[in-house]
Amino acid sequence: MRNSSRNFWFKILDRYSRLAFYRKPTSGTIAVFGFLLMTPLFVYSVGGYPMLHKEQFKGMQKKNVGDGM
Repeated sequence: MRNSSRNFWFKILDRYSRLAFYRKPTSGTIAVFGFLLMTPLFVYSVGGYPMLHKEQFKGMQKKNVGDGM
């Protein structure tokens, strides 16, 4: 009898708890949050960081960019 009342309260807490969503996220939710986290990081690493540190990347540029072969 004690076991059945315990299961009843766990069912109530799981159904109406606001934390239930955060305890059991679906794989789609994880994929969306991962995409939203990785996209700005990728854009910053490709475009933002080199633009903010131009003097560091000047030595890496090719010297013969405009010359014909």
